Amino acid sequence: MARLAIVSTYNENCGNASYTHVLKTGFSEFVEVDVLPLDLFLLQRKGSAFTRAGDAHIRAMAATLRTYDYVNIQFEAGLFGRTVADVRRRIGWLIEAAPNLILTMHRVDVDSTSRWHAAWLAIRARSFKPWKRRAGSKRYVDLYRGIIEQVGREAKHKNAWIKVHTKRERRIITDIYQMPHCFDYPLAFLTPEERDAAWAQSDMASFHERNGFGPDDKIVGLFGYISEYKGIETAVQALLELPPEYKLVFFGSHHPQSIQAHSAVHPFIDKLIKLVDEVVSAVDARERGDSRVRAVGKPIESLDEAGRVMPLPATVSPPPRLSARVRFVGNLPDAEFIEALRLSDAVVLPYIEVGQSMSGVIVLGMEAGAKLVCANNHSFAETRRYFGDTFLGFDIGNYVELAQKVQHAAAQPERSTMREARDQAYARYNIAGSIKAQLDHFQHVAEKNPHV
Repeated sequence: MARLAIVSTYNENCGNASYTHVLKTGFSEFVEVDVLPLDLFLLQRKGSAFTRAGDAHIRAMAATLRTYDYVNIQFEAGLFGRTVADVRRRIGWLIEAAPNLILTMHRVDVDSTSRWHAAWLAIRARSFKPWKRRAGSKRYVDLYRGIIEQVGREAKHKNAWIKVHTKRERRIITDIYQMPHCFDYPLAFLTPEERDAAWAQSDMASFHERNGFGPDDKIVGLFGYISEYKGIETAVQALLELPPEYKLVFFGSHHPQSIQAHSAVHPFIDKLIKLVDEVVSAVDARERGDSRVRAVGKPIESLDEAGRVMPLPATVSPPPRLSARVRFVGNLPDAEFIEALRLSDAVVLPYIEVGQSMSGVIVLGMEAGAKLVCANNHSFAETRRYFGDTFLGFDIGNYVELAQKVQHAAAQPERSTMREARDQAYARYNIAGSIKAQLDHFQHVAEKNPHV
């Protein structure tokens, strides 16, 4: 039987590791599969000692790859090193060593901002930040271009392909970078049996009790790592428009790679908690009948008829605790994560536009029967190109529209899960189809009676 090596994180707290587990299970029906796990302890630390050890780890892995029939590398830049130079050097060794390669790129960037435009933005803002942002982006654009070009060169003398998850990224590689050895297939996770089991989950009372929710609570779920690009501020602000039984719940935490030494709290977490405090106070003031509630982010004050600030009466209770409206559940095992997707009254993805590839949460949510409400960004537009109208949308940053769609999803769960449309989409794009597409590009020939 042919042997496949998957280079990825594994048994780690990261989405790439979970996806790799899915791939290993799917490929194992047809080939022998080994996962060669990336040692993040060595690869993600600074210092010359770690750099040398990380290089040795990748060189040893490259030597091992030469013994396999097929190699799949799950490429996210941050997994291979702390600097662009480290990443480029190490992924280059692996690409060169693989005898028959599919490099799965989870992101592909293209240069879309000129130096002159970045300089003009810096001058207008009287800040170097636009220029630094462009310089940082350019380094990664050059990294991706170099990797794509290397695969193109390798494809001249061996079977080598790049796999991406959106049609947009395939066009970037084939039309902009002029490298034809590229194919696309969307993310996929659940087998038919796993999908049926997810949709069958209906024990809302047990789900609420186990996670500390009240029986009448409406759960608005945010899933995955807590990051600035996910538009969490929009979801928090939507609480102003939702009745008090609606709770905003974070099923996840900040990314392990974002942990900072000597930092008591991550800057974005600190910013988020302060925003939540402001919104909770605003909601409390509104519920008390204060018609002069200020905008989110400004202090809430009691005013007399002349508009002067007055002390709050002694009978007025303090604002509700943060946990009354917002909950941080933390990371969950895969089974509980899927259950939370299915049983939340709404799952919101208010992501801003940052050139992201396909979201794993939206695909897993569709497969598991989640009531999805997603921002109208380019990533989710690409998702619709495969799956059609299988989730609700709202304009980026429009927290009023988000709140309205959340209430719609909670009030009409059968309509918001869009079962018929999702069944049709799943029939077209699923984990079995993903495995087949990759085996076809490996030029795999099925053995007769492989289990005999």
